[in-house]
Amino acid sequence: MRKNIYFAMLILMLFIAQACARQKAGNEVYNAPQPNFSTPVSIEELRSAFYGYSVVAIVAALRENNEANWNMLLDKARAGEGDWIYALNAYVAPGADAANSTAIIVSMATALSNNPEAVLNLGFSRGPSLYQVCSLPFIEPEYKFLEDYANKTLHALQKIDKPYLLDLRDYCIRTLRDSWNHLEN
Repeated sequence: MRKNIYFAMLILMLFIAQACARQKAGNEVYNAPQPNFSTPVSIEELRSAFYGYSVVAIVAALRENNEANWNMLLDKARAGEGDWIYALNAYVAPGADAANSTAIIVSMATALSNNPEAVLNLGFSRGPSLYQVCSLPFIEPEYKFLEDYANKTLHALQKIDKPYLLDLRDYCIRTLRDSWNHLEN
């Protein structure tokens, strides 16, 4: 019986210690040094920053300190530029908070209609999930916009024929159709 009590107390102390460590580390992340990006930022600068700064500091440097770089990054990804889609997902998305994540997810969804192969090639180990990207994540869009987007994206996805992308393509098509059917009902 005593062993169980000691064991329970030990577990409780570990949880408390971890929570305190997370709280301390969590506050320090936001005060971490930030990269000083040029305008326009390059993919190489993002890659280098990823290995030298916290991902939260990268987002802060892009979003808070240089809105032009943030908008350019999202615009290039939305346009379907594969290298920028990758950079957004790999180097920026892991450090995004809720508001910035929403902008990234919407950008990736738009990129899906313009370059579905590049988006599906991400593998979705970092950044937004495939479900989020494929599920009509737009905030208060007009019905006509969603209809046009869904048709364009389905058409683009159906053109993908690379065997290693077929499962992701099919999942995305199902998710998009399910989201559309949910709107219709």
